[in-house]
Amino acid sequence: MRRVIYENETFRMGKNVDLNACVGNNGFIDLYTYQCGYYEATIELINSIKKSWTKADLLIYPVVYSARHTIELFLKNQLFNLKYINSKAKGVKFESQLINTHEIKELWNQFKKLSAVDIRYEPYTKDLEEYISDFYQVDNTGETFRYPFSHEDVRHLTDLACINIDIFEKRFTQLYKMIDELGYLTDFLINEYKEGTVIKGLSRQQIKEIALELPARKDWGENVFAIKKAEILKKYNISSTTFSKVLSLIQRHKEFASYVGLEVPLSEINKDQLKAYIGLYHKYHQDVKKGDYLEIKNNYVDIICKELPPEVIQSLSALADIGYYHLYPEAYDRIIKEKADQDVFNIVFDDLLDRRIVLDKIKEVLQILGQRTLLQSFEYVA
Repeated sequence: MRRVIYENETFRMGKNVDLNACVGNNGFIDLYTYQCGYYEATIELINSIKKSWTKADLLIYPVVYSARHTIELFLKNQLFNLKYINSKAKGVKFESQLINTHEIKELWNQFKKLSAVDIRYEPYTKDLEEYISDFYQVDNTGETFRYPFSHEDVRHLTDLACINIDIFEKRFTQLYKMIDELGYLTDFLINEYKEGTVIKGLSRQQIKEIALELPARKDWGENVFAIKKAEILKKYNISSTTFSKVLSLIQRHKEFASYVGLEVPLSEINKDQLKAYIGLYHKYHQDVKKGDYLEIKNNYVDIICKELPPEVIQSLSALADIGYYHLYPEAYDRIIKEKADQDVFNIVFDDLLDRRIVLDKIKEVLQILGQRTLLQSFEYVA
C-alpha cells in the first residue's frame, strides 16, 4: 500500500525548498533531534532579546520553557539508553516507570539511580546536580513558563521578580556543555556494554584495569599475587568468587590475556599464512603501477583466494574492519561469523588490496589482541 503523506493548507511543503523543514520519517528524527532543536531555539531567542531588550519581558517565557524542555528531552533520552546499559550490565531487562512523566526532579532521580551502573557517570551527576535542581525548583512540571496560572488558579513565579538574561544564558550554556559531553559518554558506553564483557557490576573498563594491575600469569602462585588480590578486592569492592570469575575471563580474553603475559592465538590464521598475504599485498602494489589496473587486481584476488583458505581471508578482513571502524576486539568473532556467508573473492577485492593502510590496521589490531606470534610476520620484507 502506498504511504500517504497528509498535508493541509498550513502544514505542507512550499516552493522555497530551503524553508521546507523535514519532520516525521523524512530524516533521522529522535529525542536527540528534538533536544537539539529546543536548545537552538533557546539560544536564538536569547540572541533576539540581546538585539532588542524591550522583548525581554515577553520572550523570557519561551526562552525558559525551551531550555527546560531541552533538559527534559535529554533526561528521557538518557533514561532510554541507560535501560539498555543496565540490561547488559545486570543481565536483566531494566524498565523505568518514570519515562512518561514531565517532572524534572523525578527524571533526574531516576537518571542518578540508573547511571550508578557505571562509575564513569559519577563526575557528571555530581557537577550537574546544582544546575538541574535550579530548574526543578522553579519549574518542575513544565507548566510555570507555559501559563501564568496553575491548575488551582495560583499565579506562577510570584517568588521571583526578575530573571537576568545574561546570567541565565551563562548557566544554561554551562549546563548544556556538560549534558552534551555526558551524551557522548553514554554513546561510548552503549558500544562498550554491547560486547557483553561484564561481570557482576564490573564494567569492561574495570576488568581491563584489573588485568593491567595483575602480575604476570606465571607469578600467580607467588606472594605478590596474593597481595595484589587483596588490594583489588578492596578497591573494587568485590568478593573472591567474583575475582575468580574475572581471572577466568582475563585468561580467555585475547586482549586482556596479553596484559598478564599470555597469548590467546587466533585459530583462523597462522604466521606463514599472514606472511604470504603480506608478500602478495606488497607485490600487488608494485605490479599495479605497471599495467591495466582492473586486470592486475582481479589476477591478484584470484591468487590470494587460491593460496589462502576462506577462514584466513575472513580473519584478515575482520582484523582490518576492527582497525578501520575502531571496534572493540570482541567484535572479531562476531565479524568472522558474518563474513562466513560472504564470497571470499568480494572480500579480497573490496577489503584487502586497495585499502592503503590495511596492513597498518591489521598490525594495530594484532597488537591489541596480543598476537605476538603473528606479529613476527611483519618482519618479512617483500
